[in-house]
Amino acid sequence: MNPCPVCGADDATPHGPYRGRHPAFADLRRASCRACGLVYADPMPGAEALHGFNASYYDSAHGVASQPESPAVRHYHSGINRIRLDHVLDYCARAGVEPGSVLEVGPGHGLFAHHLLEAFPDTRYWAVESDVSCLPDLERMGVRVAADPADLPAEARDLDLAVASHVLEHVADPRALVSGLLGRLRPGGVLFIEVPCRDHEHKELDEPHLLFFDKPARGRLLSDAGAREIELSYHGRRLSELTSPAARAATVLRKVVRRLGAGALLPADARPGVFRDEGGAEEWRVIERFKAHRTWDEPAWWLRALARAPSGD
Repeated sequence: MNPCPVCGADDATPHGPYRGRHPAFADLRRASCRACGLVYADPMPGAEALHGFNASYYDSAHGVASQPESPAVRHYHSGINRIRLDHVLDYCARAGVEPGSVLEVGPGHGLFAHHLLEAFPDTRYWAVESDVSCLPDLERMGVRVAADPADLPAEARDLDLAVASHVLEHVADPRALVSGLLGRLRPGGVLFIEVPCRDHEHKELDEPHLLFFDKPARGRLLSDAGAREIELSYHGRRLSELTSPAARAATVLRKVVRRLGAGALLPADARPGVFRDEGGAEEWRVIERFKAHRTWDEPAWWLRALARAPSGD
């Protein structure tokens, strides 16, 4: 077993075969770290293979050249990002931070950026995105895009907010990513990271994820990097639901969205605040059943982390 990519401990046990189809993920297995609880791919795919996969991520991972265009899928992704942004802004308000400058790693087609820039149109927004199919959408929003962190301009530093949503589970070196994001923030700036929680337990495939987190490993990663005021929370459907035989099929989004047109359209005052405008009505009808707006004490579909960069004192 290779050392744990989060805590560096050389104390891992086999955790079963790695279930993948793409050549980039061939001949892997899963390992479990005794020290921090992280489950991870072992050995990690080579840098060249990962780069090739991520350069056309949507095609490699989902078999499409871009994000699916069905209304239900668009409503789902837009609604989830409304909820993420609301979660982030609540923490920022408590921290006394306004997102005047933002860096997002792996924004995809930019739905989080879209909602943030609607609320804060004067925000300076940078992004690192390797999938070239996403670039036109990002550039139309005014997001300044680089293919690699090394290509970011000098002014993309001392930022208020850094975001990595559903990115960390794809990387072979999570410590480098977290340290790099914290290093881009101003003292006291806010870092938001969201990943699936232990999704190897309820998915048919492990691919394209390399790291499978729960709170202990996530907290260890952030604290070792120097982050402070760390908040970890579970959201979405609980794993106790997802791992039941009846629930397994419902975890695959494409199987669910085919049936999303039948939900009731609730009046505005019955929907959460971020969905009370006209555009949020259909989004709420789609995503309510995924419980993305719910926070739980027990492990659930998504694990969110918010933290602040060191103050520099």
